[in-house]
Amino acid sequence: MIKNPLGLVQGNTDPKLVWHGIKAWETFEGPTQILPEVPIIGEFDLKDTVLYALKPDRHIGEFEVHLVYHGVMEVWVDSPEQPLIINRGSGVITRPGQLHGGVHEALQPARWMWIRIAFPDEKNGFLPGISHRETHRIRQELAAVATPTFRFSHELGDCLRRLLDEHRRGLPGMQTAARGIFLEFLVWLHRDLRHAQQPPAVVRPLLSPEIKRGIEYADKNLGMSFSIDQMAEAACLSASQFRRLFHEQTGQSPHDYLVRRRVECSKQMLKESKKSITDIALDMGFASSAHFASVFRRFVGITPLQFREQHKVVKS
Repeated sequence: MIKNPLGLVQGNTDPKLVWHGIKAWETFEGPTQILPEVPIIGEFDLKDTVLYALKPDRHIGEFEVHLVYHGVMEVWVDSPEQPLIINRGSGVITRPGQLHGGVHEALQPARWMWIRIAFPDEKNGFLPGISHRETHRIRQELAAVATPTFRFSHELGDCLRRLLDEHRRGLPGMQTAARGIFLEFLVWLHRDLRHAQQPPAVVRPLLSPEIKRGIEYADKNLGMSFSIDQMAEAACLSASQFRRLFHEQTGQSPHDYLVRRRVECSKQMLKESKKSITDIALDMGFASSAHFASVFRRFVGITPLQFREQHKVVKS
């Protein structure tokens, strides 16, 4: 039996566990790890916000990679004052010893996989299956990544799925199979990260012009009452087309995006203004302070009042 990052006890035979609305899939580490170069690998599918689950941490000697398959992760790397929003189809990598954590130490509803990568001794060691020179090159290039976030390819996501499946199945020859998949994973990770470091004009656009227009309309009218149909009209799409494309390109529904943006703006107002919570709720397009508090708690994990009080403690 092992514990995953949320403290849930689970074994390696049943990949599904339901606990307080959270469906947690297994984490493999310690006695259940297959490869020494993969100290941990796992997957989570969170249905609710979980507080105090992603506290500041740094992994000495290990890279860590998260790939988001659905929903949104809110994390920070190096500084909690610079939050990162990792949408569906995007990933984040941290270098060995690099401090990182979750915004408000919380995990948002999302499905993601993650892996830690441990390279052998830099002077003499090498990854099984490739040369010392190639091991050194890959390690150096991962360590030189300037931006921690990136869009991951279908190939990289598929590699991580297959590597996790090898851990779950426990079939004969799993170490050989896992090592081959892991080396393929490193190749695609290197390619995706290199692509992400290219100038913006070279990187393929993440959002279509239509979806960008819908988002621009929403951002300009956050404090107003408007419908998703109006966002679709601004995007020059039918409502059904807009909803489908929006979800495909952002990993969330237009409604969830709109609510999340309103919550993010309200967080800034709670920090920086002396307006009452009711006034902030109305300014951000919520029907009432009670509705605002309910939505805020769902996305942030605490009430607006608690958020404001926490910020006062931090500022003092």
